[in-house]
Amino acid sequence: MVKLKRILHAYFIQDIRRGEKWLLVLGIILAVAARELLVPDTKFFPTTSEWRTEEASFTPAVFSKSDSLLLVANSLMGVPYQYAGKSLNGFDCSGFTRYVFRKVGIPLAASSVAQFQQGVSVPSKEAKPGDLVFFQGSSKVSHVGIITGKENDKTYFIHASSSRGVVIDCLQDNYFQQRLAGIRRVLPI
Repeated sequence: MVKLKRILHAYFIQDIRRGEKWLLVLGIILAVAARELLVPDTKFFPTTSEWRTEEASFTPAVFSKSDSLLLVANSLMGVPYQYAGKSLNGFDCSGFTRYVFRKVGIPLAASSVAQFQQGVSVPSKEAKPGDLVFFQGSSKVSHVGIITGKENDKTYFIHASSSRGVVIDCLQDNYFQQRLAGIRRVLPI
């Protein structure tokens, strides 16, 4: 078990780019397996028109946009915080959300204030995985995260914390409830 932990640490922490490639390979294998199990007559290879001309997406198309988004976001758990960071070396909050959404083909603005202008407002009770959740400082939006899901009447979100890096927290914690500015849906329905 210790050896497996060392291998995983080497692939996903020390060399995240190599780990990202392995996740892509595993995702494709799982997607092909799922397609074969769920729809036996699905062609194994896509047609020429189905191939993308842009940068390859991190996750296979068999997943919904919100599933793909959460796979990407969760794969970044533990990446450290870096002021104005927008890469695997470190993220700030808006750099993290922008990076994750870009990986699934959805453009986001660069700052949390500008991201707060995108999409449509959603009441907290109707928040879904993939929605953006915003927090304010003294007078304006100053932090953003991504809703990951609900469990036992609690809503969870992933974000780049300035003290802990990319982590998951509970929206119902007093600290976040007092600063909640709103929830926006950017993902297509």
